[in-house]
Amino acid sequence: MAGDTFQRIDDTDAKPLSHTRSLVIQYRALPGLEKQRTNVVPGDLEPRFNYRSQFPLLMNPDSMDKLEHYTFIFEVWDQVSPAREDLIGLVRVPFQSFCISMKTTNNHVFSLNFMADQHCLYPMIIADGPLPIWSPKQGKVVGRLNATLALGSAIQVNRLISKEQ
Repeated sequence: MAGDTFQRIDDTDAKPLSHTRSLVIQYRALPGLEKQRTNVVPGDLEPRFNYRSQFPLLMNPDSMDKLEHYTFIFEVWDQVSPAREDLIGLVRVPFQSFCISMKTTNNHVFSLNFMADQHCLYPMIIADGPLPIWSPKQGKVVGRLNATLALGSAIQVNRLISKEQ
């Protein structure tokens, strides 16, 4: 997972930011795991997090069933002070379409050998590029988060990271 930049979008109702924000992103990689946090990026209207995280996941029919009902959520926060953070918005990446594409017509899971290093050089990309940040307070999209979510072996993910650099 890489959350690279936050972009404020302009629309007719948007007001200029009265201050620069100190942004931080929180997420829970998988159900049952603790929330993770990026570094705080202070005082930038288009901050770059340059954050990467990798976590192991055993791919089997049971985990595919759990992932099918899971939505990966990035929480974008403004750290107003060390003691206070305001929620800017949420980025949702549902895994359902990825999991459904892995099933056969009789609802069995395809062989997961496609993810083996000898068959695929790079991981499967679940999300890549600017994703809308939805503000529950304002009821609209308030920005975009450039992020990549990839599923594959450590070798495949590291190969993708090397290619991007």
